Amino acid sequence: MIWFLSDLERLARERAAVADLEARAAGWLTNIVWRIEPALVVDADIVVSDRAFPVTLRYPYAFPHCPPSVFPRGVDERWSFHQYGKGGELCLEWGPDNWHPDLTAADLFTSAFKLLSLENPLEGASEQEDIPSRHATTLAQGVRGKGDRFIATRALMERLAALPIGVIAGLDVSLGNVATSLAVVFKVQIPEEPDWLDPTVPVSALDGLRYRGAAVRLAAGTATPPVDAGAACFRSALDAAAIDLTTASRNGERVSFVLLLAANEPPLMVWLPSAEGDGLFAFSTVQVDTQDRSRLPPEYVALAANKIGLVGCGSLGSKIAVSLARAGVGAFVLIDDDLFVPANLVRSELDWRDIGMHKVDALARRLALVNPAVRTTLRRVRLNGQEASGTVARALRDVAACDVIIDATADPSVFNMLAAIAAADRKMMVWGEVFAGGIGGLIARYLPGRTPPPLGMRAAINAWYISKNIPWLGRDAGYMARTGDAGAILVADDSDVASIAVHITRMAVDGLLGREPLLYPYAVYLIGLKPAWAFEQPFDTQPIDVGPSEEVVDRRLALPADRLRENIEFITGLIESTSL
Repeated sequence: MIWFLSDLERLARERAAVADLEARAAGWLTNIVWRIEPALVVDADIVVSDRAFPVTLRYPYAFPHCPPSVFPRGVDERWSFHQYGKGGELCLEWGPDNWHPDLTAADLFTSAFKLLSLENPLEGASEQEDIPSRHATTLAQGVRGKGDRFIATRALMERLAALPIGVIAGLDVSLGNVATSLAVVFKVQIPEEPDWLDPTVPVSALDGLRYRGAAVRLAAGTATPPVDAGAACFRSALDAAAIDLTTASRNGERVSFVLLLAANEPPLMVWLPSAEGDGLFAFSTVQVDTQDRSRLPPEYVALAANKIGLVGCGSLGSKIAVSLARAGVGAFVLIDDDLFVPANLVRSELDWRDIGMHKVDALARRLALVNPAVRTTLRRVRLNGQEASGTVARALRDVAACDVIIDATADPSVFNMLAAIAAADRKMMVWGEVFAGGIGGLIARYLPGRTPPPLGMRAAINAWYISKNIPWLGRDAGYMARTGDAGAILVADDSDVASIAVHITRMAVDGLLGREPLLYPYAVYLIGLKPAWAFEQPFDTQPIDVGPSEEVVDRRLALPADRLRENIEFITGLIESTSL
């Protein structure tokens, strides 16, 4: 609803406040005109030092919850340092970050008068005063509307900080992203030093064009060569400073990028055209990771040493893996034989760029984009399919070497294999299911020494279903279910899968960090997302007590002493013969 039509009381208040200010302004606010264009606007003249500044105050649609804007009227001029360009809006005391609905247009006119009075003093007075800004612009605001951005990572800046003055380093630059032309330096070559790769840049995921570049640190007091004057002037300035870019060339490759590092100035990345052209331009520098701070709890640093064995890289598994990579997990073994197809787009962490790829390959690339330090081992194998036994055995051996085994398949036969490995090697195992129709899901965690083995836990879960007189709603029906014999189909959507995936991730991290007490004290939870089956309402959580931990039986005690000794001698003989 248009505010000045629906809130006539506020309109009357605005008109009265402006009229009162005009009467009290002693001549500095004149020629008030109200009009519609179609927004409600107020034209006025603000008089400072016998000069009239024609302005227009424009009310926004969301007024009074959003402040009006004040612009020069009919002139394309820069009146103040606190203005968004020539003819642009004046940056006043009141803006979106500190506006209050009790303020009126009169307050903004008063603020505009103070701004113009301070930055346009009386004739013969002292120099123009640069009044303090109400706010500081962000990095994002600084590059808004600008393409051609250079990503200056913290690691790159630290490496180049040690570059001797005048020494030219070679650069490998990736130029990608059609919308913004992102320039990323992923390799640096300094004479007589090993090549350096930026560990924070996922080189394998960079799909832009590759160019040759050069970096040089300028001596203190040396001015940065001008960019606006064109390529010829820029090259002359480099020659005058004895900067020979050809030393950074490799196999005759032309140096297209020049990175200049001057004291007390941001790094300047310049595209240098060929000798025949004159398309010189500077990239906007985006300096990232300039502060030593983490958005993760300090204890998460330990996750970099952990390896996750993930079986099933579909909708549930892809979300779990990406979330764990964001948490800082250092390595993954990914097992899945399926391809990513368009039908998978509705629930997966992957996207159209991954269509036709094996899910493990696409997910590995996604993990590298999220956490460049991640190491991945890929197994394109179906554990319960028509595969060579050796292929399956190698995949299971890789899983057994992980700190946590995650089953995201909800396939009983796969579960049995992984459960056997987890129990035999006493490895933590986490698994989950998204119930048909998106009504909720199950999350479960086996902790050696604290819970029964996974197969025992599954039996306890089934016993709980029976005790509650509710049939099991496992993965048999996929993500879909009907509301009756011929009712509407209910489908689990992306948010349903994500809700269960996030709890599986937290359960895995909880176990990896060895928290005491555990954030998840129960080994199994049913988490409701809709009022159905065992759930009365969304977020209805049902913990399941699976009983005490298993008793660890020393199988050697099952053999008589003579048989035990005989088998030990047999194994010893095999080892000795192998070593020979």
